[in-house]
Amino acid sequence: MTPLMRAQTTAVMLLLTIFTAAAEPTAAQNYLDRLLTSNVAVVEDLWRYVAFAETAAEALVRDPDGPGASLWLAGDRGFVLEGFNRAGGLMIAKRLTDPEQIAAGDVVLVGSLYGDDVETGALLREIAGRDALAILFAPRASTASVDHLYIDAHAEAPDESELPTASPALAQSLWTFTGELVTAIIRRSGRTPPLFVSVLVPDGRERNAARKGLRWDPQSAEPMAPGIAGRRYLARLANSIRHLRAAEGDAFARAGLMSLDTLGRGGTAWLSVMGHLPPSQVEQVAEDEMPFTLLPGSQPDRVEELVKPGDLVLYVGYYEPIGPWVETVHEAGAEIVTVVSGTPERPASMMGADLNICGCWPYGDALLHLNPPQTGLSMLPPSGVIQSAAVWMLLSENRENRR
Repeated sequence: MTPLMRAQTTAVMLLLTIFTAAAEPTAAQNYLDRLLTSNVAVVEDLWRYVAFAETAAEALVRDPDGPGASLWLAGDRGFVLEGFNRAGGLMIAKRLTDPEQIAAGDVVLVGSLYGDDVETGALLREIAGRDALAILFAPRASTASVDHLYIDAHAEAPDESELPTASPALAQSLWTFTGELVTAIIRRSGRTPPLFVSVLVPDGRERNAARKGLRWDPQSAEPMAPGIAGRRYLARLANSIRHLRAAEGDAFARAGLMSLDTLGRGGTAWLSVMGHLPPSQVEQVAEDEMPFTLLPGSQPDRVEELVKPGDLVLYVGYYEPIGPWVETVHEAGAEIVTVVSGTPERPASMMGADLNICGCWPYGDALLHLNPPQTGLSMLPPSGVIQSAAVWMLLSENRENRR
């Protein structure tokens, strides 16, 4: 082989190495691949959601003109917060703070990061003892020998993975079930339960206020066949996740490198997490394994006090930062990464951060719009699933680059 041929062969091998490396998924993309696997498993399990939603709807519409049974959210704090007072969620869903609140005939949705833990078993026994219907959402079945229904989240619990998918998968299952529950209620009663809209869209707060305390919405949506709402939600959610994977996978990898560089220079990598579900996830990481320091507050009030020059703030938010986060962090001499979805007037790429990452969920935060369109009725948010995943994606990239 001549020197020229050897040089050409070396160049080709180098190019192949580069292309192979480029084709390998990032740590964040690997995390999303596991979440997409969960999504596929839920699609295959959709018949169970339909059947359980019919059972729950029967209990909830039994007295359509009276106060009716209550719908409770219980168990894992992140699960409860994701479903309570939530854009795209049911206004009739209430947060259970004491089992004494449960009455016979009520429906209780129980979320658990494990399923077979002692606390979940005790709660299921309390619910059964009060003659209410319990539906458990968890990665594993409960060992409690009491009557309840079980929906498998098809995810890894925190004791099964350093980067578990339980939290975003529980949110995915909750909203899939909610879609089937709402449509089952409509089919059975001919009425529509009130649904929250995002308070950050025009007239959102006013629309929610007009429906506060109502059992039924003043407008009625058209009935939908069983399985349609859940299937559409899962398909559209998967599209958002795939878009995030393709468009922002490399950006999450850069964020991981930025955090590692900050920590290597002796700085602090702050994590600021907004939303209903994501803040509770920090508790799932052992203190000695958590590379980020939680920055408290939804407003940047404490940035000047806590953030030092050379630090990094990883901000996982909603449509855009709440308050002047970017400006305040820059004034402190630090860098900021934003993970938000943007608004029609201000896309995610225009947040002014040192690294802008798009969350890839639609403005309005509802993947299903009910007919007829003029009712303005919509439901089933994707943001909690994606915000939750984003926290783990940032952790995964930091962990990957430490090796």
